[in-house]
Amino acid sequence: MKKTVLAFLFSLFSAVNANAQALSVSPAGGGSPGGSDLQLQYNNAGAFGGMAGTSWDDTNRSLTITGATVTTSHPVLELSQTWNNAATTFTGLSLNITDTTSNAASILFSVIRNAAVSFSVSRAGNATVLSDIISSSVTGRLLLRNGGTFVSSPANAQIQLGSVDGPVVVAQTLRVQGSTGTDTAGAATFTIIGPQATGNAAPGDIVLKTGVVGASGTAASVPTTALTIKGATQNVEFAAQAIPKSYTVAALPTGVEGGLVNVSDQLTACPVKGGTFTGGGAVTCLAHFEEGAWVSP
Repeated sequence: MKKTVLAFLFSLFSAVNANAQALSVSPAGGGSPGGSDLQLQYNNAGAFGGMAGTSWDDTNRSLTITGATVTTSHPVLELSQTWNNAATTFTGLSLNITDTTSNAASILFSVIRNAAVSFSVSRAGNATVLSDIISSSVTGRLLLRNGGTFVSSPANAQIQLGSVDGPVVVAQTLRVQGSTGTDTAGAATFTIIGPQATGNAAPGDIVLKTGVVGASGTAASVPTTALTIKGATQNVEFAAQAIPKSYTVAALPTGVEGGLVNVSDQLTACPVKGGTFTGGGAVTCLAHFEEGAWVSP
């Protein structure tokens, strides 16, 4: 009897195979996909559910997620992770693009609000923002990587180059674009404009301040006015004496008409007006360049 049943089953499977018929076995706990075509599937109370607002492009391996209209905060994508190894350098979110060939205007990352780009990163790594860059930190700083220069606002209406005040001070330079190439002029103007006024009111001044030496201790020096350019008159006012650069008679530079310098080694008393200088001494005299020569003013 057993032999007869086995022979029958064998002949049945042979017939199915000969007619190229598919044999389907449903796994335990299976079911039909939920939702619409291309939607991602999720466990919906033990059954397959289609995630509304999702679409999977199998050809380009691209996933689209469209969130609902919400009246309370529900992030479209919320990720979390715990880092728990001090010896590991972690990465929270990574986008790895292999740029074999692309248009120069290609974007690595873009945030769009009301059809306008609020923030983007170009393929070259340049970041563009539509509005302000704001730090929520009291000592918030913008780090410019070349040399590690910081730009910060330590107090209201102040801009500071360099890090916060500390025991080690790094020299800072504020400069503008210059020329490159052979004999290329750099004649573009660098303009500093002081506060403007309206009508017959006086415009604001431009003031240069430096620190002055104080008492021994840890107290910071007080910024003190060194030079003022008056906005109303354009007069230049020095807070202390204006001292021209000093030269020995032998080292006097090629002059410019009207130029003033100090001669530091006049042999005897300063010459009378229009007199020339003789080096080798220790007397300091004011020198004026006129009609091609350095003379006593």
